[in-house]
Amino acid sequence: MNVETLRLQIINEITDVRDVKILNQIRAILTKNEKDWWDELSTEEKASLDVGIDQIVNRQTLSHTEVRNRFIPT
Repeated sequence: MNVETLRLQIINEITDVRDVKILNQIRAILTKNEKDWWDELSTEEKASLDVGIDQIVNRQTLSHTEVRNRFIPT
């Protein structure tokens, strides 16, 4: 299958899509100039995420049940 045939098939399939989520995903794929969400974060936000990742790596986490038991009295 050549590029033109594939392109026309994709266009025809896209015209039948009615799901907004799928259309937004297609747009995201086709938009080459969109910035990565990471690049939009502040230095403080990136540092905070790095701390969280380190905590996960070092197994310094709590399960959902443990958090509920600690913070929601029964």
